[in-house]
Amino acid sequence: MAAILAALAVSPAGAHKGHASPIPSPSAEASAAPAAVASEEPDPAPPAGASMDVSGDLADQGALAAIPWRTAFTGHLHNKIVHFPLALGLAAAVFFMIAPRWPAYEPGARLLLIGAALAAVAAYFSGGAQEEPFQDSPFHSVVELHEKFGITTALTLWTGVALTFWARARRFMPLYAIVLMLLLACTGFLGGVLSHSD
Repeated sequence: MAAILAALAVSPAGAHKGHASPIPSPSAEASAAPAAVASEEPDPAPPAGASMDVSGDLADQGALAAIPWRTAFTGHLHNKIVHFPLALGLAAAVFFMIAPRWPAYEPGARLLLIGAALAAVAAYFSGGAQEEPFQDSPFHSVVELHEKFGITTALTLWTGVALTFWARARRFMPLYAIVLMLLLACTGFLGGVLSHSD
């Protein structure tokens, strides 16, 4: 159990390793500042529809100017929504594992599980919208497997919600929590492979 929790705690640190950072680190910015000469004229605005180069200095562009606000909330919606069933489901699983010793955590676990199950439904429907780019890709089989794991995880979340209302199931909830964590890990891993594939 300790190994699983340690792996879950360490894995986010390398999740985005290898991505080009759009913003230079403060130390790089500070060391480059004396050598840089600021121009008196502001940079001309990019033409409408053109993508901004976010590799420049924040002082030139402004941090908020680099964000494509029209698509920031709606583009790749599935990639944003999936964090909720994963985080809420994992938190619920941890609560279910400690609830035999501290029963006061059971209502919190139920609420977390309900939130995760509702978010899983939203993740399913938003995921279908992102399947098209993979139709003729070698990753299409991974998409299909990810979808199957996602549906299984969502059904497992809803099954857990139902089990929380059945008093006799209370003793099986730690086992349910382990199964849930494994499903969430597999589904999340496959989703990560898809979202970070080149």
